[in-house]
Amino acid sequence: MGRLGGLGRSVVKFWESFKPNPVKWISLIHVGLMWLFAGAAGLALQFSPPCFAQDLKALPMRQEYVGEHLRAKDPVHYYSESQLPSFAVTFRDGIMIDANGDPVTSYLNQPSLYVITPDGEIRVSRFSRHGLIHHSSLASGGPLRAAGQMWVVDGVIRAIDLESGHYRFPMTYLDWVLRTLAAQGVSVDRITIHPCSSGLRPIP
Repeated sequence: MGRLGGLGRSVVKFWESFKPNPVKWISLIHVGLMWLFAGAAGLALQFSPPCFAQDLKALPMRQEYVGEHLRAKDPVHYYSESQLPSFAVTFRDGIMIDANGDPVTSYLNQPSLYVITPDGEIRVSRFSRHGLIHHSSLASGGPLRAAGQMWVVDGVIRAIDLESGHYRFPMTYLDWVLRTLAAQGVSVDRITIHPCSSGLRPIP
């Protein structure tokens, strides 16, 4: 009982010190608001997806490949602005659809190349050839937000990587790619993920 009485007197004393002093009230409100905003910021950080919390900017092509399409010997082919739309894909219920309206299927002996442009367009080429067709071919040598290879069967992405010698994206970008695909309705939990192309093989 004595402890409760002492606590009551402390509360009254605290109240009496604030009641006639508006400066103390302002300070108390200020501290309360600081705690409130700090808590809200903490919740925002806690529930923000890790890859969207940072801006994964588009990366330029590596310097050693600049001008590769102008080489006198074995130039890399860059598709023209009028050709690039034919490589753009869309998604219908999570199924990848090409520019002709058909589900995309990779060739049996090689994975498809894919790139994601700075404005978010996904382009896919089923054909690649070292020294002739590379990721840079699908971007005219411009910057990209992602580039790699994938196996696609009847519009379903079966495997994917982030392998590109021309761009060399950090692995943090692969998580962003998966989130981008998930936003299109793709079941990313069914995709086999490979850290590099050495493990990317046809999947039955």
